[in-house]
Amino acid sequence: MFARLAAGLKRLPDEVRRMRFRDARRILDYWRDAPPESEMLAFLAQCYTTWEPASRREMTEQEVIAEHRASLERRWKSGQALNPKQLLEAMGGKIAAPGAFQASPLQYTGIGEWPPKPAAG
Repeated sequence: MFARLAAGLKRLPDEVRRMRFRDARRILDYWRDAPPESEMLAFLAQCYTTWEPASRREMTEQEVIAEHRASLERRWKSGQALNPKQLLEAMGGKIAAPGAFQASPLQYTGIGEWPPKPAAG
């Protein structure tokens, strides 16, 4: 969190440490909708070019699943993510809210089958 705030605000870590937690939280909440330029630049570079971070490595599907599971377990232990039991309890013991709308991808307005079928004729 300190590194992200320091980089995004272009401040030294000591300056970030002197911030009130409430102010840091507000900035991080704001960055959910409008990330700092360094993060946006990295995101755009990954989307519109073949650039990838040097730390990224090719993984098989099994390695991706194993890494995801390990990440979840680390977050569960640290309290940063709810485990399945906590999630169910937080939802009042129900899998879906009463009357929840269950839509298929084809039911969204303006979205049809993909790839589209060629027009006949």
